[in-house]
Amino acid sequence: MKEAKKDLRWVRSERNLFRAFEEALASKPVGKISVTALAREADMNKSTFYLHYQDIFDLARAFAEHVADDVVAELGDCTELLGKPNAFISRFIAVVGKPGRRALAGRLASNQLVMPFIDRLVDRICNELAAGQPEALRLDTRIKVIFVLVGLMGTLQRHLGEDGEAVSLVLEDLVSELRF
Repeated sequence: MKEAKKDLRWVRSERNLFRAFEEALASKPVGKISVTALAREADMNKSTFYLHYQDIFDLARAFAEHVADDVVAELGDCTELLGKPNAFISRFIAVVGKPGRRALAGRLASNQLVMPFIDRLVDRICNELAAGQPEALRLDTRIKVIFVLVGLMGTLQRHLGEDGEAVSLVLEDLVSELRF
């Protein structure tokens, strides 16, 4: 993140830009979203947009990371993944499976933004695990976190609309078999 992004004016502008981007993403793919229209909708000058983002795809990646940051913030204590994976999975499904987030996840998927989202989730969760448990820096733990999150996201995309409780139970059983 550039230093300018810490400026309160930019924080407000970026929030408006992300809101406008999310609204635009609901009706068209990333490649069809105009920077000019987006900047106008976010009450910013197009040149301000380009001070912070190279193009619409750079913004899309930043937006996916922002959504991941929101998910991690709402999840709270991620160290449960190591000690009580079932509780973590239940909470993760509840957070990601909310109707608004579920629709947003579909839009991220249809615009090839799931991997930037998952990469940010992995980084944030692994950083939290490392802060709470030194052994969490090990490569095998990182690989397990990636495995769990990619598996969760893929499964949720395909099946959460069916029977959320049944999907949740199956995922919890699978994750409980992992040895962290």
